[in-house]
Amino acid sequence: MAELGITGVSGLCELGMDAIMQREFSKAINEGKAFSRQLEVYAADIHQVHKSTLPKKTLAKIRNPSLVTQAEQIAASHHPNWGKCSVYTRKLLSRNAHIIFGYHLNNPVDAVITWCELDNFGQPKGGTATALKMAWGAQIPVFNLYLPQKAEMLERISKFLQQHKQRQ
Repeated sequence: MAELGITGVSGLCELGMDAIMQREFSKAINEGKAFSRQLEVYAADIHQVHKSTLPKKTLAKIRNPSLVTQAEQIAASHHPNWGKCSVYTRKLLSRNAHIIFGYHLNNPVDAVITWCELDNFGQPKGGTATALKMAWGAQIPVFNLYLPQKAEMLERISKFLQQHKQRQ
């Protein structure tokens, strides 16, 4: 994806798709196959950056301090029980607003590729669920590789990327 000129955006998570993207984009940057601006990694706070295994910690962006309230309002509107969330959980969830809508909350991603487990009702689980609800609310395509039809999902991603490339 880096070699195609795609910008990868993630939270500073050390598991799953986020970890793979951070590692592979960092490798592509080191090899001169991508630019640093092609990877945006959003962190809840500086402590999360210091504790992380992000290969290039300078790539991490802390939530935009001038938009913390707005990012939290976006997250709260998509979370089923915002009032019960700890301060740190709120930071993590509102970081998702930056992942989906950009540092200034005015530049949404073109699509979301995720690996998100579903609950017994077929709904996304965990903090990723809040991010996916933000994307769906903004009519941003979501591709969930957790679903059993992986070949079909990869084909849909490929078609999306081809169509997106043609529009540019």
